[in-house]
Parts: sequence; C-alpha cells; structure tokens
Amino acid sequence: MANNTDIAIQDAQRGNAQKCHHARLRHVGPATQASFTDQKSTTPSTGALQGASTVVSLNQPANFSYSQTLPSGMQYSVSFYASKSTTNSSFAT
Repeated sequence: MANNTDIAIQDAQRGNAQKCHHARLRHVGPATQASFTDQKSTTPSTGALQGASTVVSLNQPANFSYSQTLPSGMQYSVSFYASKSTTNSSFAT
C-alpha cells in the first residue's frame, strides 16, 4: 500500500482539507492599543497683544483602540480619539 499513489493522493487531500478548515476557524486574540501624550509649551510674551505675560499652552491627545478576529473569521475594531487643548492667552478662540 505504501507504493499505491491513489492512497497517498487521497491522504494528502484529506490533510489539506483539515488544514484549511482549521485555518478558517482560527481565533485571533484581541489586540488593544492606547496612547496619551502631554505637550506643554511656555512662551515669554513679547507684546501686550499676546494676552498674558507668559503664554502657556497645553495639548493632551489620547487614542484608544481594540480589535479582534472572531472564530468565524469576522474582524472588528473600535477606536476612540480625543484631544484637549488649553491656553492662558486671553485672545485664544
């Protein structure tokens, strides 16, 4: 039977079918990502029109994301982005 090519081909086809089935139902765990930065700048005033003796600006962006592949193969992701900016300049809009 070891020299029978029909049996070897059938066995290889069955093995490939099992691999495809397992690959299709493969579950990928969730992936999460988060980032937050704090960017502060202080600039001495060079004139009265800057709105403060020392202008301080603060920017705080944040990003959060979650993604996952379900056993059925469906992929989904959720993302959230927010940014907060402040300054002590009286002329800022």
